[in-house]
Amino acid sequence: MEPAEMLRAAMGRIWASQRIVEDLAALCACGGRFAGTESEVRAREFLASRMAEVTGASVRRGRVSYRGNRRSLPSGISNHWPRSTG
Repeated sequence: MEPAEMLRAAMGRIWASQRIVEDLAALCACGGRFAGTESEVRAREFLASRMAEVTGASVRRGRVSYRGNRRSLPSGISNHWPRSTG
């Protein structure tokens, strides 16, 4: 079997499996995932556990700098919407 055929066969098994739906539900049940929150830790640990289970290998962790998804707005920007006058 050609590599592309093997990949298609594996992907078909993954998408046909109920496990992917269960994994998504478990990840969502962790709550929001802002960096540094308990819910982010739960999600990270869930994913590490599942990756180890699926691959049968140890999970290697590393730090990544990321400046997105800030919890506050930059100065000078308001999050107050104009109130309707009607």
